[in-house]
Amino acid sequence: MQSETRKPATVADESGAGRPAATVEDGVRAQAKKRNPTLLRLLAGRWKCEIMLLLAERTSRFGELRRNLPGVTQQMLATQLRALEANGLIERTVHAETRPRVEYCLTPAGYALQPIFDEIDRWCDAHWDAVAAKDGDEGGTPG
Repeated sequence: MQSETRKPATVADESGAGRPAATVEDGVRAQAKKRNPTLLRLLAGRWKCEIMLLLAERTSRFGELRRNLPGVTQQMLATQLRALEANGLIERTVHAETRPRVEYCLTPAGYALQPIFDEIDRWCDAHWDAVAAKDGDEGGTPG
């Protein structure tokens, strides 16, 4: 038996010339293009990633998070925490005690983002000085 070389399927465009037909890979790319902006919106915001990095280390209370995020206002922290909770990335637990205690922790979906944050950290280690210099930061620390 002779081996046959298959030509990719083509679809005629307006000019009558053929263009490659859509592939499964094209469909995957199209789905990713829809999801990626959504993921970026989930993590967009000055404090969301920093909040998640702190919660990856340990469960924290509101005041503890605020102390560890210099410059964040109480209102902004509350807004960012509500958004992360609404998106299923963190969990808010209210302990019914004499003085109610509220704690925040990552959900499994939030923990699943940890490898992405680790990779970003590695990228910063490798490229931060060059990028920051072009941005006028002169090699300062990220964040």
